[in-house]
Amino acid sequence: YENGYLRQDEEYKQGILNGLMHEYDNKGIIISETHYKDGKRDGPFRLFNEKGKLTSEEIFQADTVIGETKFFDDSGEAAQ
Repeated sequence: YENGYLRQDEEYKQGILNGLMHEYDNKGIIISETHYKDGKRDGPFRLFNEKGKLTSEEIFQADTVIGETKFFDDSGEAAQ
């Protein structure tokens, strides 16, 4: 961002996304975290609210969602 905060960071292996990617808002607060393997989403994908608290999580395998989306309340507990 123009204010100096990082917009995102990611890890590459031989030019392909491989590892963690984080995205941040213009205040530097994390908004998402995605795991990649060989350029595809593989592992947890997490979304965060404007305070940086976890709000939801999905698990990916080779770019496909497996299982159900988990949602979390403001205290970080799994929502019912």
